[in-house]
Amino acid sequence: YCLRARLSGGTSDAYLLEGDYNIAAAVTNYIRFNIWFSPSFDATADDTFSVFELQASGTVELAVGFRYVAATDVINVGIGEVAPTAFGGENIVKGVWHTIEITAVVAGATQANGSGSVFVTRDGKPFKSTADASIDSLMQSAITDGVIGVQNHLGTTTGTILFDSLIFDDGRIGPEKRY
Repeated sequence: YCLRARLSGGTSDAYLLEGDYNIAAAVTNYIRFNIWFSPSFDATADDTFSVFELQASGTVELAVGFRYVAATDVINVGIGEVAPTAFGGENIVKGVWHTIEITAVVAGATQANGSGSVFVTRDGKPFKSTADASIDSLMQSAITDGVIGVQNHLGTTTGTILFDSLIFDDGRIGPEKRY
């Protein structure tokens, strides 16, 4: 089964919240999930939205998401403290599964040494060892919640996004071959 977010002109968030992530300060954790954008995914305006967040009692401490550029029909992955702000890596291909891997190093509330990296591997491509986008110098609180789904998108963004195989661990998981 996949989590399906069908964007059809509204701006309502569509997500699942897991309230048991529990990442303490000075700890590194890894998150992996697969994502698929429908071939009909489109927007009439540029849009940046989150698809995964680590939160501390409702406050976003690390966000991973995508930027859709309407003029070029390009989708890129991004990462940031409250919303995706650092983008890079290969373009997401519509109609093809991609593995999203996140490395999250949580800092203490008084230390600005937290960081996050995101890796994108297109199905059938070799495992990536270099991050597509990273952010550092984060000042965070201990993580309590994980959120997966679509948040903060524009009403002009339409299409289906599928999420599958979410894994959270204390070691890097790596991509899996889709069948």
